[in-house]
Amino acid sequence: MSSKENLRDPECETSKAGRDRLSQQIQEYSDQGGNTQEACSALGVPRATHYGRLTPRAKSATGARKSNRALSEEEKQKVLDVLCEERFVDKSPPVVYALLLDEGDFLCSVSTMYRLLRLRDEVRERRNQARRPSAFRHCNDDTIYSALRKVG
Repeated sequence: MSSKENLRDPECETSKAGRDRLSQQIQEYSDQGGNTQEACSALGVPRATHYGRLTPRAKSATGARKSNRALSEEEKQKVLDVLCEERFVDKSPPVVYALLLDEGDFLCSVSTMYRLLRLRDEVRERRNQARRPSAFRHCNDDTIYSALRKVG
């Protein structure tokens, strides 16, 4: 029998039903005054596994815990306000970080600055870029062809 077949076989001790059955037998034996250690040894089940199955761990309802070093909402807003100041508006987060450190002000790491900007969809070229109009933007194909014939 393959290992996958064993997992589906309720009689197999590696299946969930089989493990439940073993745990139930150990519990019945200990309820009748038997020694749990002896029952676990006889059935080949570690005692820690048996006791762990009796009191399963509760899963966290909130998911991942928030780090105690995480920035508060006010601190996040302060970082974003600084990044959007006139003197920093055309500078990258590493440059802003270095300038703030030179001034003796540490707000957060460079990666945190990028993370906060990404949350607001502001990770892009922050300088105002010159947009030059295309020479042939409003021309149709015939106009372009005739203009090229005059040049050539």
